[in-house]
Amino acid sequence: MKFPSRNQLKDEVFSKLRSIGQENLFSHWEKLSLAQKEKIFRQVTHLDTQLFLRQQAAILKSQTSHSYSLQPYQSCSLSGNSNDYHRGLQLVQEGKTALLVLAGGQGSRLRCKGPKGCRAVTKITQKSLYQLLAEKVKAVSKQAKRELEIAIMTSPLNHVETETFFAEHAFFGLKSSQVTFFNQPMWPLLNFQGNLFLEEPDQIARGPNGNGSVFRRLVDSGIWKKWKNMGIEMVNVVPIDNPLANPFDFELFGFHAHEETDITIKASRRFDVSENVGVLALLNNKVVIIEYSELKDADKEAITQEGILEFDIANLGLFCFSMPFIQHVSQQELPLHLAKKTVSEINSAGAIILPEEPNAWKFEEFIFDLLPFAEHVRTILFPRALCFAPLKNLKGADSIDTVHAALLAFDRQVFETITGNEPPHGAIFELSAQFYYPTVELLETWRGKPFPNKDYIHE
Repeated sequence: MKFPSRNQLKDEVFSKLRSIGQENLFSHWEKLSLAQKEKIFRQVTHLDTQLFLRQQAAILKSQTSHSYSLQPYQSCSLSGNSNDYHRGLQLVQEGKTALLVLAGGQGSRLRCKGPKGCRAVTKITQKSLYQLLAEKVKAVSKQAKRELEIAIMTSPLNHVETETFFAEHAFFGLKSSQVTFFNQPMWPLLNFQGNLFLEEPDQIARGPNGNGSVFRRLVDSGIWKKWKNMGIEMVNVVPIDNPLANPFDFELFGFHAHEETDITIKASRRFDVSENVGVLALLNNKVVIIEYSELKDADKEAITQEGILEFDIANLGLFCFSMPFIQHVSQQELPLHLAKKTVSEINSAGAIILPEEPNAWKFEEFIFDLLPFAEHVRTILFPRALCFAPLKNLKGADSIDTVHAALLAFDRQVFETITGNEPPHGAIFELSAQFYYPTVELLETWRGKPFPNKDYIHE
């Protein structure tokens, strides 16, 4: 890009900012170097003014009360169908399935440096979330006797680090050709007055725009077309921070194909009214997911005559989407969800400060807002212990301690299922991922075997 003169630079930047009432970004212009001014110029040039106006409107909307009437959603099938399992296995073996991983987060609540997917998560071997996921994909590829396709959506905050992490670890045994990385966009943050602001002298405050843009980016990046040409018909979507997520779930794929759905939701029952999970509901006869932070207390706490939660189907962030539906909704504009964040900002003296309290709105689109655009949505309920152990917090619920306990419980169940022998009470161990997708040879080798005196058990 050829940059204009200093006066032209100032005039162009000021003109665009003035058109949306954001001259406040101009207050420290004269203190910037030419390189800093050019950086600001690039950001303002690419600033989407229509998005900015949508963001301001979303703030105003969030400050008004909303009236909507949700109905409980109970039209769910139960997992455990062997026909769906074998149908799904055949689909995987035929190369008609792919995996999409949502991994744009930084893990700020975990206080870890770098991408959340790099966080060590297993107790014995300290495998990262990425390693655990990749080894599962390698194991299921071995069982299916073909290389399976994975796409990982990062954000500009962690993209380079994620690619480097995989490269430095030789893709954890996968072939690099199996794994494709792509970026989600960054959107401006607004302060509580609804204005743009600087987080550094030459940087407009921004944040990842949520996972709702994933299909837009999947199509725009060319990945969807590549998969379509390969014969892929359905895509499993999982978040990176759930180490119990099944990347190639045979039963889910088989159910999705048999029901001929646009979207299949993999869900479970809510634990109690205090659990921080979104819930499935009906709104205007359409299946929707309402975030726990946006669910009315009356709905959150509603109890049936039988003493169970009225809205008792929990969203786990696990989905299967058909490829035609992905293309159909890829350019769809979704509602904006707001979250309060604490972000560095430039004060009136030009110094960078980090407030003690939240000072900014972050705006996100969520993938579940695509549900109302689907003609056919089905839900299949799985036991929580088999598929959901999110890593969200440093301590307490959804922390590394609860994840360790969930992974151990899962491995105990898998070992007993395969061998027929219950592990000793109190034994702390890990299984290699091959046990999760056992080949005929592994089953024959381990059937009837006693528990070995090891803390890491591999094939």
